[in-house]
Amino acid sequence: MSKSMKLSAFYEKPELLMRLFGWVSAGVMLFNMVLICCDVFMRYAFNSPIQGTTEIVTMLMAWVAYAGMGYTLLRGQHMQLGAVYDRLHGRIKHIFSFFIYLLATILFVVMIKASWDQFWASWLIKEKSVAAVTVYVFIGKFGCFLGWLLLAIQGAFMTVYCAVGIARPNQVDPILIKSELPSEDELGAFGVEGTQNAGKDGDGQMEGGIILALVGMVTLIVLVLMGVHIAVALGTVGFFGLVACLNLPKAVAMVGIQAYSGIATFDYAVIPLFILMGMLATGIGISTECYDTLAKWLGRIPGGLGVATTLGCTAFGTLNGSALVTGSVFAKIAAPEMRRYGYNTNLTYGLIAASGNIGQFIPPSILIVIFGALSGDSIGRLLMAAIAPGLALAIGFSLFTVIAAIVKPSLFPRVEQRFTWKEKLVSLKNLIPIAIVAVVIIGGIFFGICSSAEAGAIGCLVFFLMGLIKRTPFRKIWRSIMDTVENMTMLFLILACSGMFAKFMTVSGLAQALTNLVTQAHLSPIVFMVAAVVVFLILGCFLDAYSSIALTIPVFYPAAVALGIDPMQFDLVAILALHMGGLTPPVGLCVYSVKAVAPKDVDVMGIFKGSMPYLAVMIVITLLFIFIPGLSTFIPNAMFT
Repeated sequence: MSKSMKLSAFYEKPELLMRLFGWVSAGVMLFNMVLICCDVFMRYAFNSPIQGTTEIVTMLMAWVAYAGMGYTLLRGQHMQLGAVYDRLHGRIKHIFSFFIYLLATILFVVMIKASWDQFWASWLIKEKSVAAVTVYVFIGKFGCFLGWLLLAIQGAFMTVYCAVGIARPNQVDPILIKSELPSEDELGAFGVEGTQNAGKDGDGQMEGGIILALVGMVTLIVLVLMGVHIAVALGTVGFFGLVACLNLPKAVAMVGIQAYSGIATFDYAVIPLFILMGMLATGIGISTECYDTLAKWLGRIPGGLGVATTLGCTAFGTLNGSALVTGSVFAKIAAPEMRRYGYNTNLTYGLIAASGNIGQFIPPSILIVIFGALSGDSIGRLLMAAIAPGLALAIGFSLFTVIAAIVKPSLFPRVEQRFTWKEKLVSLKNLIPIAIVAVVIIGGIFFGICSSAEAGAIGCLVFFLMGLIKRTPFRKIWRSIMDTVENMTMLFLILACSGMFAKFMTVSGLAQALTNLVTQAHLSPIVFMVAAVVVFLILGCFLDAYSSIALTIPVFYPAAVALGIDPMQFDLVAILALHMGGLTPPVGLCVYSVKAVAPKDVDVMGIFKGSMPYLAVMIVITLLFIFIPGLSTFIPNAMFT
C-alpha cells in the first residue's frame, strides 16, 4: 500500500462506527415506515389505530435524522459548492480543506454541548409526551446528541488528515467531495413572535442587530463559495450571530432546542419516505421502464422523444425529489436515444436540465414539504397547490418542443421506428407502479384518507413489493436504502442548521425591518414578488434550492405575508424562481448535473444555450402565477373547502 493510500485511510478510521449508525438510521426509518403502514391498516380495517404512533415516529425522527450524519460526512455527501476550492492546487488546497473541516468540527463540538444540555435536562425530569402511550422524549434527544458526537468524531479525523496534507501535500489527496448533486414560545416562534420582540430595547440595538445580520449573510455567502459545507456555514453564522445578539448561554440553549424540535416533527417523517421511494424506483428499474413506454407511445409525433423525456422527468422527479438526480439519470437514459435519432444536442441536454425541475412540484415533493415546514404553511395544501405549476411546466415544455419540431424539423426529427398496438399496450404495465403511487399519495391527501407521511409510507411499501415481484437482488434494495440515508441526512443537517440561521435572522430584527420597509414603502404585491424573483434567481445560480430556501424564508416570507400576498402564491413563485436559477450561468446546478454525465463532446455552454428556450417558458409561467393569484390557490381551495 502506498503512503498516499495509507494516509487517505486515516480519516476512514471511524468507518465501522459511522457505518453502524448509518445502519441504525436506516433501521429506524424502516421501523417508522412499517409502524405508519400498520397504523393506517388498523385504523381502516379494524377501526383501531395504534395508539401513540404519531408521538413515537416524532421522537424517533431524531434518530432517523442524526444517527447517519457521521456516515454521510465520511461518504462526502454533505452539500458543498466548490466554486473556489476546485480551482486550487497543492498546499493551498489542503489549507482550505483544513479550514473547512476545522470549522465544521468546531460547530459540531458546540452542538455536542447544546444537545447534551437538552438531553440531560429531559432525562432529569423523565420528560414524556402527552399521549395515550407514554413516549419518553429524552430518548429522541439522546439520538440528537449522539448524532452531533458522531459528526464531531468524523470531523476531527478529517481535520487531522487535512493538517497532515498541509505538511505533505504530495503524499495526501484532498478529501473534499461535493454532494451530487433542510416551551419554544418564550424564545420566539418562527417569523412572528421573535420578529415582533426584536429591537424592543431601542432603535440603536435593533440597528446593530440588522448590521450583524447583513454581515452574517455576506459571511455565509463567502463561506459557501469557499467550499464550506452549506449546513456548516448556516449553522456557524447562525450560532455566532445569536451569540453576538444575545449571549453565549442563551445562544447555546436556543440552538440546542432548535436542533431537536426543528427536526423531531411528524411532518418531517415524510422526507426520508419520499426519498426512499425515489431510490427504490431507480434501484428496481422503474424509471427506465417508464421512459421506454413513453417513447413507444410518443416517439412518432413531432418532437415525441422530447415530450416523452419531459413527462418521464416529471414522473421520475416526483419520486426522487431531486432536480439534479433526475437530470443526471435522464441524461443517461434519454439523451443517447434522442441523439441517435438526430435531435439537436444542445436542445436535448437543455430540455433534460430544465425538465428535471418539474418533479419538484408534483406530489410527492420533498422540496414542497420542506418549504411548507419552514414557512409554517399547511403542507397538504401546498402539495396540492404545487400541482398547478408542475402541470404548467410539463405542458409548456412539451408544447415548445412540438412547435419547434414542426417549425424546424431538423431540431427534433420524427422517429421512424414503429411499434405495434400490441407492443404499446403491453408496455403500459411499466406505468403501473408510478400510477399506484400517484393514486395513493394524491388521492390519499385529496380525500383526507391519510396524511402526507402516511401516503409516503404506503408508497414505499408498494415499491418494496414491486421489488420483490421483479425479483430485484437484495443488494440493490439495500443500496437504495443506504443512498436514502445519505441524501436524507444531508437534507436534515441543512434543515437543523438553517433553523439556527433563521433564529439569528429573527432575533437580529432583519426580518422585521424588511417587513416594516416593505409596508412603509407601500409596494404593491406584484412589485415585491418581481423583486423577490430576481433575488431568488440570483441565489439559484449559486445554491441548491434547499439552501436558498433556508437563506431567504426568514427574511422574505414575513414581508410577503405583511403585504397580504397569499402564502400559497408566494411559495410557488419563489420555488419557480429558484429553479430558474438552476439553468442560468455561471453556476447553473441543473446544467452542471447534466454535464457531469454527458459525453465529452457535449459543451457546458451548449447546454446553457439549449436550456434558454425552456428558461423562457419558465419565466412566462412564473409571471402568470404572479399576475394571476388564483392559479396558485384554485386547486387547494377546491380540495380543502
